[in-house]
Amino acid sequence: MAAHLEPEILIVDEVLAVGDASFQKKCLGKMKDVSNREHRTVLFVSHNMAAIQALCQRGLLLDQGRLTDDGPALDVTRRYLEASNEIATSDVSERTDREGDGSVRLTAAIVSAADGSALITSGSRLRIVLEYEAASPVRRLNAVIGLYTDAGLGSTASTARRRASCPPCCRPAAASPARPPRST
Repeated sequence: MAAHLEPEILIVDEVLAVGDASFQKKCLGKMKDVSNREHRTVLFVSHNMAAIQALCQRGLLLDQGRLTDDGPALDVTRRYLEASNEIATSDVSERTDREGDGSVRLTAAIVSAADGSALITSGSRLRIVLEYEAASPVRRLNAVIGLYTDAGLGSTASTARRRASCPPCCRPAAASPARPPRST
């Protein structure tokens, strides 16, 4: 038996985090229809700031389950992105929002244009240097790197693996006790 429901409030939680572009486009269209044509409330939960700005009039910002901001969606998303940028550009060695057991600790992440130019443009090659401290020699290090646009959209993700093929400066065996191992 199938039931057809028409709720007054539709809750959509991170629907744009899955599916291909076509699926996401259909979801956005349906949410607009439900909200505009059918005059129902859509509670849209997302980290996609561009979609929030396009779909929503009002924005609520939650942090650790607590309401921290409420206002026009454009203003709330702007404040969220500004706060995120402050965290992202802070000295990584001084961050307190880390997870894990501390056996390997990221101390710096440096992104630059591979050709040495001052400007990174779309399509240009990047050089990413990760510096870390380790409690003991690291034989295998996996790093996952996500890149995001100003609107908070994930543009790519990559996994870099470094093993014994690292340059001599990066191998745990080459590090002295005074200088922690580094990965590039």
